[in-house]
This record gives sequence, structure tokens and C-alpha cells, in this order.
Amino acid sequence: MMDLDILDDDPFGRGITPPLSDLYDYWNAKRGTQPMPRRRDIDPVEMKRWLGNLALVRVLDGGADIRYDVFGVALVNMLGFDLTGRTLKDLGPQVRPHVLANYQTVCRTGRPLLTRNRLAINHEFRRLDTLALPLSDDGIGVTRVLSGIYPALGGDARSEE
Repeated sequence: MMDLDILDDDPFGRGITPPLSDLYDYWNAKRGTQPMPRRRDIDPVEMKRWLGNLALVRVLDGGADIRYDVFGVALVNMLGFDLTGRTLKDLGPQVRPHVLANYQTVCRTGRPLLTRNRLAINHEFRRLDTLALPLSDDGIGVTRVLSGIYPALGGDARSEE
């Protein structure tokens, strides 16, 4: 159960958590007039408030695979595993196609992508919002994706099928 939505220039009407709105604003300011910021434009010191909830992936083989360069501590605590240094093959077969499709969408469009995922975490269903933001090493193509992952507003999904 996954809702995909490519963000336009005004994401605020979409019911996303305030940290993700703020992360989008940061990314948008860093890109300026470019389609996306370069990786070197992103400063971890400026991103301190989001670091625990961030994943930074490197796009491999033109988007056929990814490698997690960073997987925040809050994500490790929330999900119960660390993906730092791992690739798609390390994800479960039920999750892998959805994750790959999301990153491929960002790579293909060069635009941010907001997804809402329903996951079983510690035997409880939770909804998580993920904002995937494209980054470039060369200023042209997507070479990395910075994702903020937070519990969705009203993130308890127990009542859903």
C-alpha cells in the first residue's frame, strides 16, 4: 500500500510532517535556479536537525541499484536495522521492488518524490512519509538521493487493512 506523489513547487498542502516540509525548503534553497543541488552544496552541519532521519543513497548502474552511504540513527532505532553500506539486495523481497521504483522515479524525473508507506514495525503497522530529494555530482543527472523519513501525521495505521 503505497501512495506516490511527485511534489510540485508548493508541497505544504500535502499533509506532510513539518520536518519534511523544512527539509524540502532547505533542498529548494540549495538548488537555486538549478533542477537540483549538487552533493557538495549540501552541508551536514546545516542539516543537524534532520540527520538521524536521513538516508543518503548513491545511484549505481544508472539507477538499477543503490547503495546506502548514510542511514540515520533514528531510522535504525525505528526500523531495527542499519542499511549503511548496503545495497538493494540486502532489502527483503517484499520491500525491494517498491524502494527501487521510488528511487528510479527520482532518477528519471530529477524531481522530489513524496511517498507514504505502510510498514509492519515490531508487529505494529506504521505509516512513514519519505521525501526523496535528487542530488547531482555533475549538475546534470541524479547521482545521489537524499531521503528524509518520518512517521506520517496520524502515523498509526492499525485500523487499516
